[in-house]
Amino acid sequence: MDGARPVLSPITRVEARLLETTIELRAGHRTKARRALEAALALAEPAGLVRPFGEAGSLVRQLLVDQQGGFGTLDKFASRVREVVTGLHAGHIRGALTGREQAVLARLPSPWSLDEIASDLTLSVNTVKTHVRALYTKLGVNNRRAAVVAARELGLM
Repeated sequence: MDGARPVLSPITRVEARLLETTIELRAGHRTKARRALEAALALAEPAGLVRPFGEAGSLVRQLLVDQQGGFGTLDKFASRVREVVTGLHAGHIRGALTGREQAVLARLPSPWSLDEIASDLTLSVNTVKTHVRALYTKLGVNNRRAAVVAARELGLM
């Protein structure tokens, strides 16, 4: 990544920085991850490379959303990247959700317990729990609040 070795494509350096971003996020080093994401944006901007960001995964997408407006001269490009990758992700997820998952997702912002959601949908609570787990996986989250936030950001509700 230091430029000492030649690369076949500018995408390689962008992908390397995005991988670094993911590694730093998983290690809990948010500041380093943000710097790596900014470096990826700086490398991608001259060529207008957006695709590597869409393939980078939910952690990178979330950091891009969280840091919106914080990239200085790269803000315009970062906004474009964010719009494209969250739009692609939303379209992919929307097509991947079953009708019952969509019905459960629509009820998650309510104060209802899973038992109450199950009763409203005339399902067993275990079936609702199965749908909730599937939603968490598809949205790349691990709790109800994060699922609601992610779904709203993606325009799913």
